[in-house]
Amino acid sequence: MNNNKDVIQVALYGMDARASKMMAMYLHGPCKGVAVIADNKQVAEVDIIDADFLKLEDTLQERKENSTDRPLIILSLQPISIDGAIYVAKPIKTEEMLAAFKQLRSNLLKGKVKSFSVQKELDLGEPREELNVQQHSESVLSREMQSTAAASQHDTGFSTVDLVTKSPVVEEVVVHEKHEKHKTSKHRTAVDLTEEVLSNYIGNIDGIDFTDKQQVLQASFDVKSYFLGYLESAVKVAREKQRIIQINSHWKTLVIFPDSHEIWLEAEDVQLRAFSGILMKNWAKKITLNAADPNKIGCYEQMSKFYTTEALLWKVAIWTSKGRYPSHIDIHKPVHLTQWPNFTRLLMTPHALQIAAVLVSTPKLMLEVTQQLDIKPEYVFIFISAANELGFVSQSAQQGGKAQENAKESKAKGLLARIFGKLRK
Repeated sequence: MNNNKDVIQVALYGMDARASKMMAMYLHGPCKGVAVIADNKQVAEVDIIDADFLKLEDTLQERKENSTDRPLIILSLQPISIDGAIYVAKPIKTEEMLAAFKQLRSNLLKGKVKSFSVQKELDLGEPREELNVQQHSESVLSREMQSTAAASQHDTGFSTVDLVTKSPVVEEVVVHEKHEKHKTSKHRTAVDLTEEVLSNYIGNIDGIDFTDKQQVLQASFDVKSYFLGYLESAVKVAREKQRIIQINSHWKTLVIFPDSHEIWLEAEDVQLRAFSGILMKNWAKKITLNAADPNKIGCYEQMSKFYTTEALLWKVAIWTSKGRYPSHIDIHKPVHLTQWPNFTRLLMTPHALQIAAVLVSTPKLMLEVTQQLDIKPEYVFIFISAANELGFVSQSAQQGGKAQENAKESKAKGLLARIFGKLRK
């Protein structure tokens, strides 16, 4: 047990050994040791429940039977409101988790537990299966959406974006949570790739020798030249206009559901992996967008083909990268991880946890990370490619050495200011 009285002891629910280990690293790294996993749940001060992995009502009942009245943090993709609990949305943002612990520490010091509410109420008296998410009804897409799609065409190379003549009238669809258990692809536990199996799993790029520094510096790829660019553009259109969108590519049917942050794809992983690595030069004129009717397509008859948008984008980025980094990222400037990825549901590339821990704390050059961790550059590049696709990567405008010097200088000034402040009192 940690002897620091300021460190909060937590107990975890709904997490297997792998997820618990990642949470421990997350609390120690990005959360700067604000809390630790208790050696014994009996001595914990706070409970953390991952509501997406356990039946929440059963877990709460178990806590009640054990006379556990500790403060509670609930992690979930969907907002949940329970008396005495703090909801933290997944994927977890460090500032939100730190804010939750700050509030809990204040409550613990006061000797009381405060009630928190969020956007949606969860009625524990009713089965969760009765909850439902209603999709927007659809007719034809507006002219405003056509202009957005036109902009996407310019950005990614869509040769034709058919938004009206092929736009069916989409009937109102109600998707019940009872269907969630059938979305096996969406809820599949993350695969942890080792160095030995990585090259066989993602494939290799001919003509790049990652032991040659000059070739490493040029080992980049243009996102817009691959299916990944079309996919991210279509997701953007669907989110901005809140429309169910279908990508037509004379390949496999792909439907984007912006409200539920899901993608339905009829292809198998091996097919998607191959398609992700194809240059779209000869496919550009074949790719179009149009409004989709999920009932006519048969999406709800094949629930196993639903993925979370984040997981699919992450995976396609890995298969597109194959160890390269996105060309719009300057390899000579530091990168910074702005958010800790939800590794429990994402494809894990070698050393992903260590790379994330390094980049979430301070901006660094990608090649500096390879040196610090003593790993191959392609492992850093492939992680950056995936994290960048989810918007988790930012880049400093300064060169690597200068950026770190300024960070150290700013930290030193902050320390001096605190010292002088105390002396003036």
